[in-house]
Amino acid sequence: MTPERSRPLLIVVADDGGIDVARNRGIVAGCAAGAVGAVSVLGTGAALGDLAARLRDLPARHAPDVGLHLNLTEGRALSGPIGGVTDAAGAFCGDKRELWRRALEGGVDAAGVRREVVAQAERLAEAGLPPVRIDGHQHVHVLPGVREGVAAAMAQLAAIRWTRLGRPVSADVPGQVLFPRLPPDRVAAAWLPAQDAGRLAQAALGTLHDECGLLRDAGLRSADLFAGADLLAAPGFSTCLTVIATAAAAARAAGLASIELMTH
Repeated sequence: MTPERSRPLLIVVADDGGIDVARNRGIVAGCAAGAVGAVSVLGTGAALGDLAARLRDLPARHAPDVGLHLNLTEGRALSGPIGGVTDAAGAFCGDKRELWRRALEGGVDAAGVRREVVAQAERLAEAGLPPVRIDGHQHVHVLPGVREGVAAAMAQLAAIRWTRLGRPVSADVPGQVLFPRLPPDRVAAAWLPAQDAGRLAQAALGTLHDECGLLRDAGLRSADLFAGADLLAAPGFSTCLTVIATAAAAARAAGLASIELMTH
């Protein structure tokens, strides 16, 4: 008999920590229940102090890993103006698609991003939440210019060893799982209008993940597969349990060992 293939490791990551108190409550409840293993936190979050206090009250066995959820779209930069990312006063553009457009057209200053990554990571550490992971609010960490800045910042942030670069899974047809890709020259045209909407956006995101070798070269590791309810944009794939089952099937079929499940 063929031995049963081992189950893939599931890592549940709660995004958007520190944005507001209501989200913090939900995240910490998930940690307390043992369901959430990592929290991705905005260094610019208005409720960062509240989240830090709530996490400190958790028993050690339920304390999650903390990641920096790099924010380059909402509010103001901690490090000052960044070319292609903020205005002259340091305010972010407030529109994720506008930032993606600028990045995909080569307009983002990687050196400025590096400074901001360090500043946001230091803000988390000052709040008592030193990060060991990094990813991007609205997937910004994989964008051209941003990924170079993130990679350069790792020289100053040795404790950060993990990122979000797993193969995005798509499931447009129930029972069929796919790992779609687009040619790099088609990413901008597909990603900007289609993000948050099914296989075309997943193909663009998968290609962007593939182009992040410099993050791996900087020593960052990642789960093998990446999934989230808002990414499996297909009828019948709206519940968390269904997403987990779909991602697990995809991982087993592809021989992958670990899954990162993004939750909000």
